[in-house]
Amino acid sequence: MGRELQLPPREVIDGMMQVSNPGWVDGFAEERFFPAMLRKAERLFPGFDD
Repeated sequence: MGRELQLPPREVIDGMMQVSNPGWVDGFAEERFFPAMLRKAERLFPGFDD
C-alpha cells in the first residue's frame, strides 16, 4: 500500500545539520523537562521518592 519512503538528497540533510544546533536539547532536558517530570510524579504519586 502506498510507495516506499525516500530520504531527501544528502546535501539537504547536511544543510539541516548546519542549521539546527542540537546543543539546546541537553539544556532543555536538564533545566525544564526533568524537573517538571519530578513535580508531576510528586503530584500524581506523593512520596514516590521515599
